[in-house]
Amino acid sequence: MGERGKISKSRKAWVKAVADVAEDCFEVQRKELESHEAKVKRAKDRVRQKVGRCEISQVKPKVTDRNPVELEVHHLFDASTRPDLAALEDNLLVLTSTLHRNFHKWMGQRPCEPKDFVDYLLRNELTHFEGSPSTRARQEQRQQKLIHRLELLQARYEGNRLLY
Repeated sequence: MGERGKISKSRKAWVKAVADVAEDCFEVQRKELESHEAKVKRAKDRVRQKVGRCEISQVKPKVTDRNPVELEVHHLFDASTRPDLAALEDNLLVLTSTLHRNFHKWMGQRPCEPKDFVDYLLRNELTHFEGSPSTRARQEQRQQKLIHRLELLQARYEGNRLLY
């Protein structure tokens, strides 16, 4: 600052130069965040479309239902703690909104990982894998396949490590 609280011309020029650079940096960051959010949304839409049903209960939404089931896409590794996995389709699980809400209520405010969902599944939702004696073997196989998928994802990405 110059005398009597006035800002010198060189100081004004420096502040303007810094502001111009900062604005460019903020714009680049804004575009990056928007593109990340768009990638995540596209990945969720693809998975929801591809699977088409709840991967736990096997319930499909029907337009003719009085209260149609809503399908949501759950991030097995929490999107806020692992944004690098937010658009990875293997990290996404299609659930009914009720199952999704119940899981997060069970978890509380903690960030989740696939092992947490396996724990929740084994403690609270095993009825979705029961069935008549003729379908029991198929249901158990479906349960084991899902748990194997979640354990593999956990092993591959836990501790912020990426395996190549």
